[in-house]
Amino acid sequence: MKLPCIIKPLVFLLLIALSILLFAKNLDSLFGGHNKCFICTKLNYNGYLTNWTVSHFVVFAISGYLCPKNVYTLIAIGILWEIIELILEYNSKINNQGLLCKHIMPHCDSKNISKKEFWDHYLGYNNNKLVLFWCSGGLNGTISDIIFDILGIYLGRYLAIQR
Repeated sequence: MKLPCIIKPLVFLLLIALSILLFAKNLDSLFGGHNKCFICTKLNYNGYLTNWTVSHFVVFAISGYLCPKNVYTLIAIGILWEIIELILEYNSKINNQGLLCKHIMPHCDSKNISKKEFWDHYLGYNNNKLVLFWCSGGLNGTISDIIFDILGIYLGRYLAIQR
């Protein structure tokens, strides 16, 4: 029995997601974070275009190559990942005593901030001088990550069709 082609990128993306969740801080240091980032471009006061954006492009190019027929499913997975990152960021800033902060995320803030402060900063309304980890580029970064996911998917699809 032959498995549907979407299984390959799903397994690949799940392995990537688990690696990121388990080793986020180490990977951020490896990718340069905001201090040693070789392609960091300031989007606005609350975020940057970073090496992580490039990783989105590469990971989704591989996924598009593995399964060029399921472009929309892969785009939906990219959007879902951005929602997960937003939930992780929100939880680490608003509820640092929650389950995620205590057991999964070693980099939660030591003090909670208000929901309004978080959303004002994330949406780019107000410079609260917050440092965001999962959503480092705020809404602009989230949108650019999705755009780079889509570009990567279509590059991978193109390369798969050309072989």
